[in-house]
Amino acid sequence: MDVNERLRELPAVDEVLRRAAVQGLVQRHGRVVVRDAVRSLIEARRRALLALPPGTEPAEAAKPDAGAELDAAEIARALERRAVPSLRAVVNATGVVLHTNLGRAPLAERALERVRAVAGSYSTLEWEADSGARGRREAHVRALLRVLTGAEDALVVNNNAAAVLLALRALASGREVVVSRGELVEIGGGFRIPDVMAASGARLREVGTTNRTHLADYERAVGVDTALIMRVHRSNFALVGFTATVSRAALVELGREKGVDVIEDLGSGCLVDLGRVGGGEAEPTVQQAVAAGVDLVTFSGDKLLGGPQAGIVVGREDMVARLRRDPLMRAVRPDKMTLAALQATLELYQEGLAEEAVPALRALRATSGALRADAEALAAALSAAAPSLRAEVVAVADAVGGGAYPSARLAGFAVALDGAGLAPAEDARTADGEEEGTAAQAEGSGERGGANAVEAEGGEAESDGETEGEVDAEGEAARREREAGAAAAAEEVGVGDEPAAQRGGAGGQVSVAGRRGDTAEALAAALRGQRPPIVARIGEGRVLLDVRTLLPGDAAVIVAACRALAANGAAGRDLAGAGPFPGVDRPAPTAEIAPPAPPSAPAPERGAR
Repeated sequence: MDVNERLRELPAVDEVLRRAAVQGLVQRHGRVVVRDAVRSLIEARRRALLALPPGTEPAEAAKPDAGAELDAAEIARALERRAVPSLRAVVNATGVVLHTNLGRAPLAERALERVRAVAGSYSTLEWEADSGARGRREAHVRALLRVLTGAEDALVVNNNAAAVLLALRALASGREVVVSRGELVEIGGGFRIPDVMAASGARLREVGTTNRTHLADYERAVGVDTALIMRVHRSNFALVGFTATVSRAALVELGREKGVDVIEDLGSGCLVDLGRVGGGEAEPTVQQAVAAGVDLVTFSGDKLLGGPQAGIVVGREDMVARLRRDPLMRAVRPDKMTLAALQATLELYQEGLAEEAVPALRALRATSGALRADAEALAAALSAAAPSLRAEVVAVADAVGGGAYPSARLAGFAVALDGAGLAPAEDARTADGEEEGTAAQAEGSGERGGANAVEAEGGEAESDGETEGEVDAEGEAARREREAGAAAAAEEVGVGDEPAAQRGGAGGQVSVAGRRGDTAEALAAALRGQRPPIVARIGEGRVLLDVRTLLPGDAAVIVAACRALAANGAAGRDLAGAGPFPGVDRPAPTAEIAPPAPPSAPAPERGAR
């Protein structure tokens, strides 16, 4: 039977819906939902058949859905997958702390409690309890921001790109804004500073060159039509080599001399001095910019600050007032949940508790000894629960992410898993026949004796002050996963794997897939299929579970998932279709993995090569 005959045999949607077994699904889920699922499954079969090479018999097709019979069980599985929310919690085992694709900074417990309190109830969003009069929503964070930054006034919008847009529109529409060419960054999603400036109505006046800009360049450019001098912090990339930049202090002095206001987009929004994290150049703090005399500073709330997505503006009272009066302010104002989370996060800074209570800062401050201990505990638990995965502690290099510290490499530890002893897996596919993508994949490189090199993530899907970048991974499987998932995500970096025959598994075993990386791809896909999904990275043909970014309860989730996957693999089942498994949901934060007991005699350190 040729392909055309098989295409003609595909059932009509109504025909499938009339089947008795499917009618039960209609009663439970509704006709519209079931009809859409059936239509998608039939379309997947049609695409699979049309993709066959000319002359290929469908029975010989590698496409699993090309000739399969559509039954109620398959429809039920598709409906089950559709019932899972698309926006849900995941386990971040990538080692990228401010992972853009995974939602950047997780909130502190106090912020979560505050959001829960106001989200499910009426609130004092724009009402003053003392007077009973109408209030302003920004009042909940305005005083905190003034105290923390030293600025005269502050306001909050929904993201930093909106803050920059609002500032340029309110202060410079129809006039010139002077910016160094080396600071005309792309801020994610294909948007660039010149685009934002054009949308605001301001006119861009570039000065200097890509690598060198001098104070004289600014002096020549400032004229009667100049509204602002703008400084953009290059938080998402490093400019090295034959370079020259103008200091903040020099620009402020020039602005005072010429009577022109100076604004600065700090991007990542650091409120504490983190120093040279991972050997990268220190991030400037908001307080430093305000103290230097910058008239208006904008920054993000969900990056180094560790709060919710927000754009924060601090600066001179008269300038902030102009932004507050602009009609655009109404369109970009934050909601009650953002303000609740931001207020709680800022309180932690004011009380001196942020570096311990804010998860992102805690992850960045984690010591090597603590990370090694966490990795050892996880490896011991995995070795007991899933010995076929051959868990091993390895040294890795982590990334800050979120467009901050682009050159930093944080020394960390991960647990490497080898899936070569498990069943072979085909590409993971959804019930609708489409490939499942990965939210992010950062692959390590280098010899196994050293740290895995992880490219610094510096991009974002939203316009918030960073660039995007990607290093293509070798291998067709990696390419397909990257394209199906987040093709533009800068967190995705990778290198090709060496052939399995050159490295082998335990006892010289070679991966059944022919390449060690193929089994790693299959294991990574299976982990992403869990509830919650476990997002890892791949290095040297093994799955790496980086402990720096694990939250309380995540270790228990990983162990339960790997135990179930190992059991499936041992039974010879397809890893990519092995999950999700019931009962692997994230437990309470108290469900931690206990560290292993100290050995009775000194032993070589695991992972130290």
